[in-house]
Amino acid sequence: MKPGHILSNEPGFYKVDEYGIRHEDLVEIVAITKESDHPRAKNLVGDYDGRGVLGFSTLTMVPHQRECIDAAMLDDLELSYINNYHKRVLSTLGPKLKERGLVQDLEWLERECQPIVRG
Repeated sequence: MKPGHILSNEPGFYKVDEYGIRHEDLVEIVAITKESDHPRAKNLVGDYDGRGVLGFSTLTMVPHQRECIDAAMLDDLELSYINNYHKRVLSTLGPKLKERGLVQDLEWLERECQPIVRG
């Protein structure tokens, strides 16, 4: 694997003989250093002589389904990741929906991309 490669990230939960749930996203492999604009950049333990590490940047621009998220089960990093992802989805797609006059779609996207809070 190297930067620029695209793959599918497919975490899932399967209850034997009952059901399975998969959450799929397309991701791009990216190089990460401590100076990168990436959620994990500031948490790098080392930079491996300036080479950094490889990580993922999500390409799929669809909000996570809020009804399926229990914020109480997320740690701070996970909650921050989802909220930052939703900001990115809204800032990427919102202007396109507005430009095309898709008011109802934009309103739905704005609702779905609101910050998730514990409480």
